[in-house]
Amino acid sequence: MNWEAIGAVGEIFGATATVVMLVYLSIQIRHARDTTQSSTELEASKVLTRLTERVAEDRDLQRIWNEIAEESQDISDEDISHFIWHLATVLHAAEGVWEQYQKGLISKRAWAEWERAMTGALRTPIAYTWWSQRAAPFSPEFYDHIETIIQQKEGWKMPSTDSWMTASRKFDNR
Repeated sequence: MNWEAIGAVGEIFGATATVVMLVYLSIQIRHARDTTQSSTELEASKVLTRLTERVAEDRDLQRIWNEIAEESQDISDEDISHFIWHLATVLHAAEGVWEQYQKGLISKRAWAEWERAMTGALRTPIAYTWWSQRAAPFSPEFYDHIETIIQQKEGWKMPSTDSWMTASRKFDNR
């Protein structure tokens, strides 16, 4: 075997090794991306759970959310303020999740859960009045995105737990 043949065999091994390495790296990159997305979605879910737990554990906040959902005319200014502060907390967390969605770190399915929760609450008159005044410092892109969703004819509106329980009891009595 001459040196040219040995060099050719070496080049074939080198090229094969390069292809194998590129395939391996692409698999690793995909795995890292999937792991990052999974972790980001889990964290977003935990944040939404903590915000929901806050309402679940606070009877006063439950009552306020129910009154807002039922569009009660008897809700006090103090209760409206309490609701708006909680809603602002939810929306600020949602904007962070939206930023991750824009970067491709959260799936459409995971973002849809947040979208539904936000826009459902914002379809109530008190919440929408606050939102439309742009009283909180959200990015213009976030405002525009949420506004587009709120304006859609079809969409989920936040029910009160009282109305949900009444409907549930009617269903159980069939």
